[in-house]
This record gives sequence, C-alpha cells and structure tokens, in this order.
Amino acid sequence: MKKKLKDIEINPEILSEMLCIQDKLPQRATGANKKGGLGMNYDYPAGLVLLGIKDKLVDTVVPLKMSGGCWDAPNINFDDMDFGLRQLIKVERRCIGMALLRHPRWSLASGNDDAKIPDQLKRQLHTLRNSFEDITATVWMVLHNNYFRVYRPTQSGDGRVGAREISIKSLISKDNMKDIHVKSKIKKDMRIKNDRLKAKKEALRQKEEREKRWAAEERREQARERAHQKKIEAANDKLNEAKEDYVDIGGGYTFMKSKTGEYILWQTSTP
Repeated sequence: MKKKLKDIEINPEILSEMLCIQDKLPQRATGANKKGGLGMNYDYPAGLVLLGIKDKLVDTVVPLKMSGGCWDAPNINFDDMDFGLRQLIKVERRCIGMALLRHPRWSLASGNDDAKIPDQLKRQLHTLRNSFEDITATVWMVLHNNYFRVYRPTQSGDGRVGAREISIKSLISKDNMKDIHVKSKIKKDMRIKNDRLKAKKEALRQKEEREKRWAAEERREQARERAHQKKIEAANDKLNEAKEDYVDIGGGYTFMKSKTGEYILWQTSTP
C-alpha cells in the first residue's frame, strides 16, 4: 500500500488562512437548530474547511458553516456543504479533502495539544469513501493553534477506511519549506521524535534493570534452594547414622533421640 500522496503539493499559504478561520471560531457551536442541524451546540467547537486543488496544488480553503457540533465533530448540513462545493467550482478547484480546525481553547478544556485526527473524523472518512473517486488519494488535515498534521486515508482489503499520518516533506516544495508554519511544524516534529526516542531508551533501560533484578533474585533463590537441600541431605545422613542425640533440621525443629533410640521431632523455638 502506498504511503505517500502522489503528485500533490500543499501551498503553505492555506495554513495562514486556516489559522485566521480558527481564530474566529465561536465560543459555542452555532446553527444547531437550523434545517439539518445536529441539535447540539457544545463549547469550543471545531471548524471544517474544504481543501481545493488545481494543477496538483492544494491552494484553496473554503470554510463551511456549522449546524451544531462539538470540539471533535462540527456538523455541516446539506445546504452548507453544497454551497461550499459550489464555491470551489467557481474558482475552478476540485475538492481534494478537508481540514478540521480545532478551537484555540480546546486544549485548555481537554488537556491536549497535538492536532491528532479524532475518532469521529476517522469514522466519517469511511462514510465518505464513495464520495471521492479514490478516497486514498485525498488530503485530510487537522490544525490546532500553530501546529498541524496531514493524513492520507487508507483502505483495507475488506473496504474499511482508516487514516495514516504522512510526512509533509513529500507535500511541500523545497522553496516553501522556509514557511514559518512549516518550519515550526518540522521543529516540533523533531522534538516529538526525540522525546519518543528518549522515552523508548528509558523504558528499555528500566526493562533491563528489572531483568537484572529478577535474574539476581533467581540466582539468590537457587542458592537458597541448594543450601536448603544440602542441609536436608546432611540431616538425613545424620538421622540414618543415628549417632547424634540431636539433629537440627532448621526452622526451629530438631530431631531428638529418645531412650529407645528413636528420633522424635521437637520444636525448639518459634520459626
């Protein structure tokens, strides 16, 4: 299965446009009661924009009006989706995917700040699999504050659609790599990669330490077992020889020879 989007380039100028749209997202989802509305208008709603492409360049965004929704899934009714698509047609663009814009205050409420694709959007990708000629050749983005991620839909043998994050290096030209938003993302991606590597090394170090402790404890246990077995064998030898009046078998117990010459088990102290 291919991992890259072929013959598609993203103009980073759309990032600045989306950030402006993101900054204007309402405190509470709007349009919940209009025709086709979701009936829910949660705080810190996410926004949704269409991504337009022409001559292999993704250079156009069209914001869609919400009809209710929440921080993970803005609802878009039929009329507003139709209007957005017509706006793309007017500027001679075709829809190559969409971008979810997190509310700027979403991280304060959720404790998250990672621009990861939400499960609701993943499920919508499967629902939209027949809305595109090839769903795996579309672009889906998630933007939160100044950080963003790009995803390409995947499709399994049974037709189930998922999503895989892809590197922007295959989607941004060398000249556009100097864009402030792109440079910021690359810097953060490198920091995330280094943090994961450090965490992996630390987990490996802790695992090795645990294994060393377990191995040392196993050796001590084996040594105790050998010493115990040796003591039992020595006690058995003494009992068989029957020469000693007292045979200490450990654990606070002793075999004491009776007047008849037989050994009697005797507790000499509390174990």
